[in-house]
Amino acid sequence: FKSPTPGGSKDTFIKEGKRLAFRLKALTGLYAGQILEIRQGGTLSFGRDRQCTVCYPPASPGVSRHHFTLRCDSQDFLLIRDEHSSYGTFVSGYRLQPGQWYKVERGSTIGFAGESYYVE
Repeated sequence: FKSPTPGGSKDTFIKEGKRLAFRLKALTGLYAGQILEIRQGGTLSFGRDRQCTVCYPPASPGVSRHHFTLRCDSQDFLLIRDEHSSYGTFVSGYRLQPGQWYKVERGSTIGFAGESYYVE
């Protein structure tokens, strides 16, 4: 995976060798306008830790070191898990319970700390 950089337009992030399953468009926040792609078997992690796929700056308010994880399983379901973040992760306005996997439907929005992503 490539790590996103702020300010770029329509950057794409791809894990090679798997077919495209979902696209996430950053609607607001640091990466607004950029697009992430996740393929079958792929994982994206969001947070301030440098090991996260989508890494936010250390001083990002409301973003935990390991905020949430997205996974596209072998049946092409997109799953999300809040990684016990301090301020929560929301899917279409619903606050996720930490540590539990949830299915995310196309057309949903993922929100946290003033950031939002639209799932295509």
